[in-house]
Amino acid sequence: MLYRFADFMRFVLYYVVRYRREVVRNNLVNAFPEKSLQEIKKIEWEFYRHLADLVVEGIKMFSITEKEISKRFTGRNIEEMDRLLAKGKDVILTGGHLNSWEYLALYGNALTKYRMGGVYKALQNPYFEKKMRKAREKFGVLLVPTTEAYEFFETPRNEPVAMIFATDQSPRNPERAYWTTFLNQETGVQRGAESMARKYGLPVVYGALLKVRRGYYTIEIEPICEHPDEMPEPNAIIEKATRLLERRILEQPAYWLWSHRRWKRKKPENAQHQSTAGREATA
Repeated sequence: MLYRFADFMRFVLYYVVRYRREVVRNNLVNAFPEKSLQEIKKIEWEFYRHLADLVVEGIKMFSITEKEISKRFTGRNIEEMDRLLAKGKDVILTGGHLNSWEYLALYGNALTKYRMGGVYKALQNPYFEKKMRKAREKFGVLLVPTTEAYEFFETPRNEPVAMIFATDQSPRNPERAYWTTFLNQETGVQRGAESMARKYGLPVVYGALLKVRRGYYTIEIEPICEHPDEMPEPNAIIEKATRLLERRILEQPAYWLWSHRRWKRKKPENAQHQSTAGREATA
């Protein structure tokens, strides 16, 4: 019933409300300059169906049972992440807003033998912040606001945690971001995942969120580095994470969050961190 409602919602979002139609179209045209307008419109239409699905899945998140979500969200190569966690150190799990990140936040903890958490930006409204945290944490995922991330890694704990960092959010401070080419556009990337990995000597993996079919997703773990000093080039970790995310977006282009104003900030002349390596070097 919810997915039938989502089909109706897609029509409303696309034709009636025209929700961020201009943002989505501009993002797609800039990301895929080689595609025809017809091809762009096809991805665009599929994206709005996926967006509507995310909305109803977000609503269902508050009442879905563990048994039901276990059928809808699975993992591949999770043993690689567990192998790293077994050494007693936290693991940095990079990812992006591709497919159902909410299912990962909700059920990811059940896929590992250890603990999964996520660094997130807290909502300003205290009521909705409380409701959101209660829904996301009900199956054991640990949420840490961005303002408390350093404190979390500094505090001794009895168990290691795989901590999720989204790397495709627009940087708060463009001057301190890492600038590279992403989806054919000059893009600033927040450096938090790399900074934490290097500061505390933590292994880094990428979590590829994939859509199997409507309402069913999986996360596939791909290694980036076990020891940060294996990648001596500055920003090499976040560069590789960006390339892995980009590759997955190109495989399923309709399922990334194109309505996000990802490129609202432009590269400043005095940017501290800039890509010096070609795309092939880290692919």
